[in-house]
Amino acid sequence: MNNEVQSRPVKNAVDRRCVELVTKYQQGDKEAFEDISRHLYPGFFYNVFKTVRDEYEAEDIVQEIFLKISQNLYSLKDTGSFRKWSYTIANSVISDYLQSKRLNSTGRMFLGLDSELEHMKDREEASEAVLQEVEKKTAVLEAVESLPEELKRLVMYRYYNNLPEEEVADIMGISRATLRRRMETAKSKLKRKLHGVYSVAPFLFYRLHSARESRRIMEAKGVRTALGAARNAAAAGGIAAGVTAAVILRAPVINQVRFYDQGQYVNGQRVEWTVESALPLKSVRLADSPYRVSGENGSYSVEIPVNGTFRILAENSAGMKSEKIIHISNIDSEAPVYAGYEENGEMMILRFSDALSGINWDKAEFTADNGKKAGIGAIDTAKGEVLLRKDEFPMQAQVEDYAGNYGVYSLNLRAMKPGKTAGGKNNAE
Repeated sequence: MNNEVQSRPVKNAVDRRCVELVTKYQQGDKEAFEDISRHLYPGFFYNVFKTVRDEYEAEDIVQEIFLKISQNLYSLKDTGSFRKWSYTIANSVISDYLQSKRLNSTGRMFLGLDSELEHMKDREEASEAVLQEVEKKTAVLEAVESLPEELKRLVMYRYYNNLPEEEVADIMGISRATLRRRMETAKSKLKRKLHGVYSVAPFLFYRLHSARESRRIMEAKGVRTALGAARNAAAAGGIAAGVTAAVILRAPVINQVRFYDQGQYVNGQRVEWTVESALPLKSVRLADSPYRVSGENGSYSVEIPVNGTFRILAENSAGMKSEKIIHISNIDSEAPVYAGYEENGEMMILRFSDALSGINWDKAEFTADNGKKAGIGAIDTAKGEVLLRKDEFPMQAQVEDYAGNYGVYSLNLRAMKPGKTAGGKNNAE
């Protein structure tokens, strides 16, 4: 086996993680395949399920896709092309299935927008406006499903799986020019079936509604999907029994937690991390904390202004949780403090203090009322003292610490108990 360095950049965070896992798997880490499966499973299942419209048939097909991926993954040299490579295998398995069977499924989606509509119509409190909105969303998905199979898969790969045009063309084995012609045909057919804004931008609304429907389907499947997939794996004799079950039943995984180096004081910590989960996430938060976590699609962050111990908590739709403990002790959010003065002939000694990070005297500025910079006679960094001429008063002093906090003080010889007139925080890098 020859593991070559990937030949193209991988921009998406999830794709980068998959490339890392593929490398680990090729180097002998068998467990890495579980993580690879967890990343790919929702997208594969939705594609297959929308094609065959039968849950158990879809499980069999998805399991065959993973079996082929595992059998051929050692031979993949360009790890950067893993996404396109894996979807090419998936497309081939789906195509073989459609050729070997005349698809006449009477199966019904166990959770789709059609069932949502029926449920809402049963609720007396459902307003007419809400019902009309659900019907519109249903129409977008049904319009795509009414396309010829080849066009439908092009639309799904491009707008649900979010694959670039060139990758979709390679996966389907067609030229980019052919891909564009077929996508224009699909768009024209959809416009004839839809009305209003949905007919103007059908692909945009399909991207939105298919993502939401996929999340609902995965939530509904939950543990039942895991157990069924495990049985299929055992029967196939390919991937070890229980691998897919472990993928679905496994709690979310919190990875790549990053924040500013604890050896350097900052005035706030921006903590960033990723969460990997086969099932949709119910919540990602700091437990017992008022600080709001932001982010989506596996990447999250939070701004923390105080020192302490914090718990990152991630919970999926099946109620499974994971947590990561972080300790932060290098936040200094207080500006330097004016500590008094001492007269020394024609000079004034001003004292400032900063309890944590210390004063950054290189950034200290003393400005006379005429706008000129006051001359600094001397600085005693150990004592926090600066020597200035009396004849340059009144003046303003801006004193900053190493964490980036600063205070601006108005100094007058007649009243050497200056008030802090301004202050704030600079961004710590």
